[in-house]
Amino acid sequence: MDLQLRGCVGIEHLSPQFTSGNNLRRLSIITSTKIEWKWFQSTTKLEFLGLTLTVANSSIKEVSKLIKLLSKIPTFSCLELDSPTLEVFGPPPSDLARPATKAVNLRSLTVYRLKIHNFCQILYVVYMIRSFPNLQDICIELALDQVKSLNPKEATIELYLASLDWKDMFLDRLQTVKMKGVVHSRYVLHFIKLLLASSPSLKVISLFCSTKITCPKEKLRIKQDLQQCHRLSLDAQIIWC
Repeated sequence: MDLQLRGCVGIEHLSPQFTSGNNLRRLSIITSTKIEWKWFQSTTKLEFLGLTLTVANSSIKEVSKLIKLLSKIPTFSCLELDSPTLEVFGPPPSDLARPATKAVNLRSLTVYRLKIHNFCQILYVVYMIRSFPNLQDICIELALDQVKSLNPKEATIELYLASLDWKDMFLDRLQTVKMKGVVHSRYVLHFIKLLLASSPSLKVISLFCSTKITCPKEKLRIKQDLQQCHRLSLDAQIIWC
């Protein structure tokens, strides 16, 4: 059974429907109010979850609780989120390097409109990637309002990404990465390097240039920098679009 709740008010009254006997396999909750983590305790057949939430209409906190619940669903394999949802979860967990719980059944992670200059969102994405050690596919859509020179906040993100221990990522099964909205930026490049250097089974990483980049020389510069990135997988292909 598939269920999509889009812009719904009063969905908390649906909680009696989330029983151990339900056959819910795909659930999408889009800008709807008052969802509860306890719903997922009974969705034992869930395969796909999509969340698009805002701070104004959600009472859920702590992404670690969501990961813990999803780790108990043996059929669960696909998670889709957008960037406002990441901030709904509240402050990132204190132990980013070694998540307490890992959802080993998850195979596909999609994040829409990720603001690569937003430190909180970057912390959450890294935390989630580390929480899903058997990921096979990652799709990230970057959202940058404008191409800017490096500022203090972006320098903090760059230093954080550069300081990460690649060996802690555990992306042994990652095969495909798709990233849209790529710009020439040191912190974006560090994020791509992190994935390339942590994925021994990677086959293809497809990078789509931001529509804000119109200069052919700038596109060539990005391509040249990407080709110099270290790849843990000797078979990994970088496709630049």
